[in-house]
Amino acid sequence: RLKRYGTGAGTVTRSYHPNKRFELTGTYTRLHEDNAVLGVQALDPSLLGKGSSTDGLTMGFTFDATPTLRIAGSGTIGRTVSSSQNALISTGGRGFISTAYQMSLTKEHLLDRNDSLRVSIAQPLHVEDGSLIITSVKVVDRDTGALGSYSQKFSLGQTRRPLVGEFSYSRALLAGRADIALFGKAQIAGDPVQYQAARLLAGARFTVRY
Repeated sequence: RLKRYGTGAGTVTRSYHPNKRFELTGTYTRLHEDNAVLGVQALDPSLLGKGSSTDGLTMGFTFDATPTLRIAGSGTIGRTVSSSQNALISTGGRGFISTAYQMSLTKEHLLDRNDSLRVSIAQPLHVEDGSLIITSVKVVDRDTGALGSYSQKFSLGQTRRPLVGEFSYSRALLAGRADIALFGKAQIAGDPVQYQAARLLAGARFTVRY
């Protein structure tokens, strides 16, 4: 049974408004995972030692091209290292280098004053570079049968970069007493973000208030 997942994080954010329509933001995040590495846990929590720490930097912008059209984007780069380099499972060298980004466009009043559309394209969290070191105990001298630690290094960042597109459309009906929403999501490139995850999802929602 997995131990309860525990984390702690701190962030610092700065924003800059060169004018009323444009905003730049920068965020630094420090994340500590008590018994996991990038959300992945081991059945035996002692294998990961004291967990891992991630330093991330996110840069983003929003631009109101018109009163009803907003363009936004953000990108993140992070570095994850094991808190205990002598743990049986640890990050090697400089740790894991990971990235993620998203671009979106939101249009209010697409057909009339009662609807809106949002489309986006994103790269979910992707490990660009790094290695995982797994240490085990094995026979190191066949003549004497002596046991010793043996480490194996596995390189990461070999998967194809994922790319996901999304859209959502909503419309108010019956003088605001009801609304309908359509949404869809498709992975258009790269390896699956999750094993057995569907590459195409779509749905609809209808709500009535009375």
